[in-house]
Amino acid sequence: HVFNMLHDNSKPCTNLNGQGGSSRHVMAPVMAHVDPEEPWSPCSARFITDFLDNGYGHCLLDKPEAPLHLPATFPGKDYDADRQCQLTFGPDSSHCPQLPPPCAALWCSGHLNGHAM
Repeated sequence: HVFNMLHDNSKPCTNLNGQGGSSRHVMAPVMAHVDPEEPWSPCSARFITDFLDNGYGHCLLDKPEAPLHLPATFPGKDYDADRQCQLTFGPDSSHCPQLPPPCAALWCSGHLNGHAM
């Protein structure tokens, strides 16, 4: 998203990715599992290559104005899975305990904009 990349299931990407080829890469619309052997789809790889080849990557070489100090603990230490869902989707949300542990992906249930999720 930082590079204004499209999701892998978007119309412009379907020709490059093929049918069903959009669910296992970083820019999948829902990130359930990223293929470690091929984390980027053909569409995303093409997009970032075009971005860099057209000279738009020079800003990536800028030195930061100040160092970025990250917290010493990971989010799961300060906020449990339910609280992370609430911060993302609202106070009535909670994590789905029947799904795998939330280490790689956090699945939440609740309501968002009046719709069940």
